[in-house]
Amino acid sequence: MLRVARYIEQVTDTQLLLAELKLEAGQSSDAAQLVAPLAEETFFRGFVFAGLRSRFGFKGAAIAASGLFAVAHIQPITFVPIFMIGFVLAWIYAGTGSLGAAILVHAAYNGIIMALVLAT
Repeated sequence: MLRVARYIEQVTDTQLLLAELKLEAGQSSDAAQLVAPLAEETFFRGFVFAGLRSRFGFKGAAIAASGLFAVAHIQPITFVPIFMIGFVLAWIYAGTGSLGAAILVHAAYNGIIMALVLAT
């Protein structure tokens, strides 16, 4: 359990670092679009979801992994949307058997969010 707590702490630290790396309007954040999806999907879908799925089935594992994913983003107001995207990413991973597919969708999602933020 201590190992899981350390991973969650590392992911949280990654989120804080990415927030600090926010670039000025007009610039793209490669870290947010590439590094975060790779690290987060490896941990939340590849480790947490995959580890819980054999014991709790798809639904239980997806709910647990999505909840941790949402909590790790440290923004209570966005808990529900981040939980939902986490659930969709678990469904993509389970359906395709490919962590790469979930990483690509996550990166695309981050890119859309970044474009919306920069447009405002």
